[in-house]
Formats: sequence, C-alpha cells, structure tokens
Amino acid sequence: MSDTRPHSTVDTCFAHHPPSDLQAPGDRSAPGSINFFQQFSSAITAGSHASSTSNCTTLTAAIKTFTDAFVAELAKNTSPSGRRSGSPDNMVDLPRSFASAFAASDARGGVIAIHWGATDLVVPSSSSTSSGASSGTVAVTFDVHATTVWGENIYITGSVGALKNWSPKNALLLSAAKYPTWSITINLPANTPIQYKYIRKYKGATTWEKDPNKRITTPSGDTCIVKDSWRGRR
Repeated sequence: MSDTRPHSTVDTCFAHHPPSDLQAPGDRSAPGSINFFQQFSSAITAGSHASSTSNCTTLTAAIKTFTDAFVAELAKNTSPSGRRSGSPDNMVDLPRSFASAFAASDARGGVIAIHWGATDLVVPSSSSTSSGASSGTVAVTFDVHATTVWGENIYITGSVGALKNWSPKNALLLSAAKYPTWSITINLPANTPIQYKYIRKYKGATTWEKDPNKRITTPSGDTCIVKDSWRGRR
C-alpha cells in the first residue's frame, strides 16, 4: 500500500530503526524492522502505511497500549501535587518522576519533550595537573542560563572574598555574550567549599535567586566550569 498523503509514526519508525541486515540505504523491506513492528501486530507488512489505513491505526493503538503500562508504573511514583511541597511554580522544584510524566505524555502525543538537564555541575578541565595547583587558586567559569528583559543584568556573589562576601552592592557582573547563558570566570581558592547565588539587577531593584544557596567545592587544577540555571522567578 502506498500513497502521497502524510504518513504516520509507523513510517518514521521504519526509517529510523534500521535492521542489522540492511542491504542498502532506505531499504525498509529488510526483516529487522518488520520483525520489530510485528511484535505489536502480526498482520503488519513491510511498506508504507498511510495514517488513515486500518493497519496503521491498529499498530499504533497496540504500541500505545504496550507503553501505557510503563506510564501506569510511573504514575505510582508521581506525587499528586507534583511538587515536594505546595503548588508547582518552578521547574527546579519538581521531582524527577513529575518531569518524567511530562516527557512521557509528550512522547505519547508525538511531541519531542523539552530537555530536563542537570545543573550545578562542576567540570574540571584536562589541564588539572598543571601549575594552577601550586598557586592555590583555580579559574572557575560560571555559566548560568537566565532569560532577562532589556536593561536587566545577572550578577554573582558568594561566601569568599573573590565573590564579594555576599555583597549585592559589589556583586560581580556576568557577560551576556552567549545569551541566554551569562558567563564569568573568577579566580577562586582551590580545594575549597564555596556557596554562592546569582542575583538580578533591574531599574535599581535587586532580586536574589531562591534558596538554598548553590554550592561547589573547587578542584585543584587550573580551571573548571560550573553549569547552572537561574532558580526561582524572574
């Protein structure tokens, strides 16, 4: 069966699930792909199946039934409110199971879900064994994802002198050259636990990130990179 109308996920799966014995690019008649789909519908045959055909609707219904069993298990670990306490108002407050529920729901509807990336990561550089250790400092690059309005800027301050000892007045301005990532590189004491926060300044007003403080322990090498996201309301 073949026509020129839009095709369903079946065709996408055939195209992106190449079998091990594929003989030529685009050959979707090889047995690997068809064996995969026949797990869900023994009547399915190799070829293109328009979304309006009974073969396609039968197959997609069977796949949804199969995957819904996983969603049911996921639901058992998703809190009713979706948040550790109170009502959801910020992505960083949502437990992993709640994020998974969103991703699973989007996938079921044929939508690619947004990325739920880890934050507060320290990535030591490959030069960690060079002369930086003897100086007692490490060049730490702070990259924070934060959207702003025109005229609004992102700053950082924290628990050590190099971070201005929690002074919002003297906080260090980050560069918006890689917007929406704001960035700054600061020489900090090596092998030291440090707490810090980002703040926003706009039209004379200062807005702090939500608690708790962000924390890192600096390495002993020359450089490292910290990847963050703004925590809380803008």
